[in-house]
Amino acid sequence: MHKIYILSEYMMSPLKQVTAFVAVADRGSFSAAAEQLRCSQPAISKLVADLERRLHVRLLTRTTRLLQLTDDGQQFLPHARHLIAAAIAADTSLSNRDPLAGLVSLTCPPSLANARVIPMLGDYMIAHPQAEIDAQLSDTRQTLAEGTLDFSIRVGGLGSEPLDVQLIGIARRIVVASPAYLSANGYPASQADLSHHKCLHYRLSEGQRRWQFQSGASVEVSGPLSIDNPEGLRAAALAGLGIVQSAIWLFEDDLATGRLIPILADDPPMPMPIHLVRAKSRPLSVRAQRVADHIVARFAADPLIRTTSGS
Repeated sequence: MHKIYILSEYMMSPLKQVTAFVAVADRGSFSAAAEQLRCSQPAISKLVADLERRLHVRLLTRTTRLLQLTDDGQQFLPHARHLIAAAIAADTSLSNRDPLAGLVSLTCPPSLANARVIPMLGDYMIAHPQAEIDAQLSDTRQTLAEGTLDFSIRVGGLGSEPLDVQLIGIARRIVVASPAYLSANGYPASQADLSHHKCLHYRLSEGQRRWQFQSGASVEVSGPLSIDNPEGLRAAALAGLGIVQSAIWLFEDDLATGRLIPILADDPPMPMPIHLVRAKSRPLSVRAQRVADHIVARFAADPLIRTTSGS
């Protein structure tokens, strides 16, 4: 600590000395320089004297009526001006820098990121062009405590890692199939009928062989295909390979165009929570907190994922 203090004082004093010298050279007297810098004349005299002592030269000649630059003073003056200009430029560069500039790293499931999170970040990055966001899209849960990730958006379970957890949304789910599949295999009239259909399995989620519905009904399902990515399930449903359940946001365009048909819409599957989580051992930086706050606010305004269903 002592060495750091000495270095700080050393860096501050020369700049003060040079500033005093330039002010005297520009204003032509110590008293005028003191007025400009809003300090006492003895303080200006001491700073200039300390500068001359440090440089081992005489920069000014002083008489009762006249103050002039020496040859060394004339040689040093442009360098002194450059030093002050550089200090001002450095200060300005920091004061003009967006306090939210810099890198924020997050992870999010790809389907939620593509449908919601990445578009939500657009206006944030326009407002803060110096911000950098590293979005790692993965359906595999990543550990936060020992990594470089600032926070994670997780759908469903949270795992056993000690986390600060904030509920930010609800993944409302739906059961769908393609018109071709339903034409060939029939339309399930009840949840129990699903046990006789090809129901495709999301491999990364526990309990997905048993589908739970909001009415309390549940059914054990089976099918020929397991996939570890919701987009893969969507592609399989579009190909007519079977029935799929997943978050509504995955199928918005397909439902609107009729490429997929909702099944048992009066009793949808149980929704899953969406949490924003961060490691308990590492608080968020200001810039990471602002990105997180932006996402939370946008989730709250989205009728498909906000925690309340009212308008």
